Amino acid sequence: MESIGIEHFLDSEGRLAALVIRKDFRADGISFPTPSTFSQQVGVMFRRAGYVVEPHEHTPQRREIHDTVEVLFVRSGAIEVTLFDSAHKAFTSFQVGPLEAVLLASTGHGITFLEDSDVLEVKQGPYTETADKIRFLPND
Repeated sequence: MESIGIEHFLDSEGRLAALVIRKDFRADGISFPTPSTFSQQVGVMFRRAGYVVEPHEHTPQRREIHDTVEVLFVRSGAIEVTLFDSAHKAFTSFQVGPLEAVLLASTGHGITFLEDSDVLEVKQGPYTETADKIRFLPND
């Protein structure tokens, strides 16, 4: 289900491939547009001045992670994200601009910087590029 300011991109099997949080997305309180089953959760929070998050810590939990999910937050500039199916064929592209974020979930992807861009990247760790990434040439 689409929400205003949230875009979902599905692969050919109906799995969530990417989720874009546009800069105009607003939710009172806290909203997690990512599925609760994802190993990487992204939340968006709007609170009024004076709101206090009570001091807390997170309890240790054993988690088993099979997929590397990454989140790109475009602080400035613009990027184009292309998603690829399992045969390495592009099936969609979209742009992400300033103050927007994309969660890349379940497919191959490529990123083109459309202009000078400042991007914050978050993904699970530990991360080893040589063991955790397969590079490929796109198929037409």
